Amino acid sequence: MLYLASSSPRRQQILTWLEVPFRQLEVNFDEDDYKKNHGGNLDSEELVTHLAYEKAKLAGQKAGQGVILTADTDVFLDNQVLGKPKNLNQAKKMIKTLSGREHQVITAVCLMEAETGHHRIELETSVVEFFDLTGAVITSYLKKAGDKILDKAGAYAIQMKESQNLIAGWRGSLSNIIGLPLAKTAELIEDFGFVIDKDIRQLALDKLGVND
Repeated sequence: MLYLASSSPRRQQILTWLEVPFRQLEVNFDEDDYKKNHGGNLDSEELVTHLAYEKAKLAGQKAGQGVILTADTDVFLDNQVLGKPKNLNQAKKMIKTLSGREHQVITAVCLMEAETGHHRIELETSVVEFFDLTGAVITSYLKKAGDKILDKAGAYAIQMKESQNLIAGWRGSLSNIIGLPLAKTAELIEDFGFVIDKDIRQLALDKLGVND
C-alpha cells in the first residue's frame, strides 16, 4: 500500500492523476519547530530534504508497513526560506519581499519503506518571478485571497486565480510549484515497485496545459 503522508489537497490531486491507489495518512510534524532548531545549519536543498525525510520517518512509524510518500515544498529568496505566513500581516511582508524579484520553489519528494526505512529522495527546483507590485495590488490581493494563503509557502499559490496579478512568469516544473513534481514523483513510485501506465509528458499537458 502507498501512503501519502500529507494533508495537502494539491498533492492529493496530483497523485490521483497517476492512478496509483493510495491512502492518506495524517502525521503531526511541526515544521516550524524543526526549522527553528535545525534550519540555520542547512542550505535550501538540505532543508527540504531533511523535512521530507523526517516526515516520512514519522509516518512510517505510524503506518508500520507499506510505502510512505512525503514531500516538502518551500519558497526561497537569496537562500532564505520564507515558509508559510502565520497571519495576513506576515503574508503582506512576504509578498512585498518577493515583489519585482525572482525566487526559487524547491520540493523534496521522499519515498520510504516503512518496515525497513529504505528510502529515496528527489529534488525539483523551479523559478518564479513576481511583478513589481504596487501597494494597491498587494492590498487587493490580500483582501481577495484572505486566509487561503496562510497555508501557502511564500503566501501565494500559482494555481490560485488571485495570484495571477502577482506572477510575471515561471521556469521549470509547474507541478513542482503547485507542490508535487509530477515526473519525479512518478519515477520514485515506479522505483518502489508500483506500476504507472501513463505517459507523464502527455499527462502534464492534459492536466496542466504545459510540458512539465
